[in-house]
Amino acid sequence: RHRFNVRTHDGASICDTSCPFLNPTRRQGKVEGCIPTASGQDAWVEISYGHITNTDGELVGVVHIVHDLTERKEVERLKDEFISMVSHELRTPLHHIKGFATTLLQTDVEWDAATQRDFLESINREADRLSNLVGKILHLSRLEADGLPMEREWCLVNDLMDRVLRRRRNLIADRPVHLHLEPDLPALYVDEREIEVVLINLIENAVKYSFPGTPITLSVHRRADQVIFSVADQGIGIPPEHQERIFERFYRVNGARRVAGTGLGLAICKRIVEAHGGRIWVESKPGVGSCFQFSLPVQRADEENAHSRCG
Repeated sequence: RHRFNVRTHDGASICDTSCPFLNPTRRQGKVEGCIPTASGQDAWVEISYGHITNTDGELVGVVHIVHDLTERKEVERLKDEFISMVSHELRTPLHHIKGFATTLLQTDVEWDAATQRDFLESINREADRLSNLVGKILHLSRLEADGLPMEREWCLVNDLMDRVLRRRRNLIADRPVHLHLEPDLPALYVDEREIEVVLINLIENAVKYSFPGTPITLSVHRRADQVIFSVADQGIGIPPEHQERIFERFYRVNGARRVAGTGLGLAICKRIVEAHGGRIWVESKPGVGSCFQFSLPVQRADEENAHSRCG
C-alpha cells in the first residue's frame, strides 16, 4: 500500500491517523499536513479524498486531490503574529498610563509638584508612543489596501533633502552628517510627504542602530532612469539571513529588540517606495554598519518644464 509522506502539525503520519482505507465508512474528507519539498522545507497541503466503489458498493480505491496551502498558512501566520505584536505593543503603553494615572489619583498620598510633573510627563510620553503606533498601523493598513492615493507633484531632490534634515535636526545634532548629492539631478514626480516619511524612517533607524558620535552618510545619485537614495551608518549591522525579512511588518532582528521600536517603519517604507514604482534594499555587514537604498523612477517628461513646476 502506498504511504503519503505527509504529517500532521504534531508530527503524526496522516496514513496512521486519517487513511481512507482505515475509515471505510467515511466516504470523503479532508486532512491538512506538512509534506517535505525538494528545497528541504516543509510545505502545508490539504488532501481531499473520496472513495471509489464497485457496483457492489465495495471500496476498491481512493481518489486524492492535493492543494498547496503554503500561501494561506503564511497569511495566517502573519495575521497571528500581527495580532500578537499589536496586542503587546498597545498593552505596554496602556499599562504604564493606567499605572501612573492610578497612582496620581490615590487619595491617601500627597505627591509634591515635581513628582506629579514627572508622572504626567511619563503619561504624555506613553500616550505619544501609543499614538505613534496607531498612526503607523493605520498608515501601513491603508498602503497595503491601496487606499492611500499618492498625491504626486514635481519636486527637487535638493529641496527634499533640506526639508528632511531640518525636520530631524535635533535627532542628528550630536553626530556628523555627510550629504552627497550628484549635480544636475532630475526633478521627481512623487508624493513628497510620503518620500519624506521614507527618508525620516531610514535616518531614525541609522541613529538608533549606530554608535553615538559615528557619522551618517546620505547620498543621492542617478543610475540610468532611476534616482538612488542611500542612508548609511556605522552601526550594529544586520546578519545576511535577516536582510530580506526586515521589510516585513513587525519583523525585528534579535539584537535590535533591545532598541525601542515597532517593527513597522521599514514595512511602511517598502510600501511607499513600491507605490512609486521603485524598490528598496539593504547592504549590511554585522559590526560594520548598514546602507539602506531605494530607487525612484525618473519620469519621461521635459526636464526644464519639470523644474519650472517645482518652483
